[in-house]
Amino acid sequence: LEKNIKKLLLGDLSALSFVVSRCCRIKADIVSRDEREEKSLRTLLNFGHTIGHAIEASSGYARFGHGEAVGLGMLVAADISRQMKMLDRQEQDRIERMIKSAGLPVKLSGVSLQKIISVHYRDKKFKAGKNRFVLLQGIGKAKIIENISLLIIQKSLKKGTGLVFCK
Repeated sequence: LEKNIKKLLLGDLSALSFVVSRCCRIKADIVSRDEREEKSLRTLLNFGHTIGHAIEASSGYARFGHGEAVGLGMLVAADISRQMKMLDRQEQDRIERMIKSAGLPVKLSGVSLQKIISVHYRDKKFKAGKNRFVLLQGIGKAKIIENISLLIIQKSLKKGTGLVFCK
């Protein structure tokens, strides 16, 4: 993606074919090993979705498209990963550069912090009253972590990697 983002955004069929094919193979491999999400392996595909879905719902599904909200959720998850000493700053910056170069937003505005937090509590990935986030131990090394402190989540939403809250 990093090497070919311009080609992808311009609709280069060769680049698009390669990326779509590779992504489909990765997803098919994971889904074939955890079809019903019983082993939590399939959950790893949801990097960025916990907060991404909360951003979408909090904005009434009008301010951000799904990909934009998930991109913002990826930034929050990367920041949480860094706060928890799982991801270093260089990798976090690399993720932000990639999201930005894809033309996705890296600033969050027009959505209430409290509303995002409230909606995140209704996420389907909650188990036994505990939140579950897909975090990173490095690029391409995802791990499910439960019961992330509300303070860490709020800090990532407020500061994160340049995320800005405006009511």
